[in-house]
Amino acid sequence: MRKQPLSRSLSFGSVGVDDPSTGVVSQGRWRAMTANDVGMCSDGARPLVDFGDIRHTRPTIASCSITDRVAVLHAQFSPGSSKARMDCSSRCFDRIMVVNRFHFCFREMPLFSGQCKSKARLDGKTALVTGSNSGIGKETVLDFYKRGARVIMACRDINKAQTAKLEIEDQCKDIKGVGFILVEKCDLSSLESIRTCAQNVLDTERQLNILVNNAGVMMCPKSQTADGFEMHFGSNHLGHFLLTLLLLPKIRNSTPARIVTVASKAHILSYGIDFKDLNYRHRTYYSMGAYAQSKLANIIFSKELARKLKEHGIEGINTYSLHPGVIPTGLTRHLDETVVWGARFFTNLFMRVFNKTATQGAQTTIYCAVDEKCANETGLYYSDCKAVTPAAAALDDEVATKLWKVSAELVGLQNYDPFTAIDSEIKECAQETTAFFEM
Repeated sequence: MRKQPLSRSLSFGSVGVDDPSTGVVSQGRWRAMTANDVGMCSDGARPLVDFGDIRHTRPTIASCSITDRVAVLHAQFSPGSSKARMDCSSRCFDRIMVVNRFHFCFREMPLFSGQCKSKARLDGKTALVTGSNSGIGKETVLDFYKRGARVIMACRDINKAQTAKLEIEDQCKDIKGVGFILVEKCDLSSLESIRTCAQNVLDTERQLNILVNNAGVMMCPKSQTADGFEMHFGSNHLGHFLLTLLLLPKIRNSTPARIVTVASKAHILSYGIDFKDLNYRHRTYYSMGAYAQSKLANIIFSKELARKLKEHGIEGINTYSLHPGVIPTGLTRHLDETVVWGARFFTNLFMRVFNKTATQGAQTTIYCAVDEKCANETGLYYSDCKAVTPAAAALDDEVATKLWKVSAELVGLQNYDPFTAIDSEIKECAQETTAFFEM
């Protein structure tokens, strides 16, 4: 987008817009918007816009454009709010009102999109979010930061994570009571990187109240992790399995605590966990099948972890797995390679009606991590901020027991008990891992 003062485009006068849609906002009239209201529009700028007396009855999105292309500026409001910071971004809207050359557009959040409405503060709490330099992970960090938490961004790319950290801090510079953000390197496709990250957290953090296993890969070409595992199963499941169990001693000393694992509704496409060929060494590789198996494993792991915590008499730690929704993030970047050229474009185009923004997609994660309503729930699977029933394959206790045993062997934790270990024992646990099943 061309960088220029928006005042240049508004120089011929102010713009007024009537209430565009009864039911989206309360009755009333938008006051004139001038250049002083909006300020500068440039990449990275987030000017504060005050729309006066208007009050939104539901989460609402508004935007204006200085060209024929809608949504040069974009703002998202919460119920009861008249102010919002505006993003320089491109969006698609379903209500457009044109005044002179200006487009003012309004769209309510989808009715099917759940929203975490909890006002719970996280002052004095520490959270770790994997894969949080973009998408729903970044939005999760933003929310925790606003609530006053100390947030660890555990990411593979340190430079991107540092950039995201600065963006979040700048976005919240006028907000009081924010927390603190730090960056930790963690590559979920490398067991060595995971161990290093976990040890750093154990050595430097006094507590860990919230763990969000968010990072993931989706439908990537056939490839292996640094340790020889199929990329989806190795990164999405084994990586988070190892990280969670290494951090569990710290989490046990930080109750009440929550462990949230981002799965996917795509788990229903899996025929089950193929223990005979977890790494696709003999069967035909199918990227969606590999992704679905890893997401099924996420749900099974979360449920089994809750069962084992109860079995060991450990209270105050709740586990959650969830489907965030269909979100056009970087996860779809491999579709052109694994399906056919153009698949990413047409998939995003076709799914637009079902798509959520990253902010909307993060709502169920945030709900599971902070909302009081689910404080006494554990081991369940969620979608749109409510517990739902996963596929039958995710409810098989025998499969859960076997997956736990196999996973522990693969990551080298067969001689380590996370339910009794203390922090210092992590350094002594086996460093070598079984690279893969010889099958």
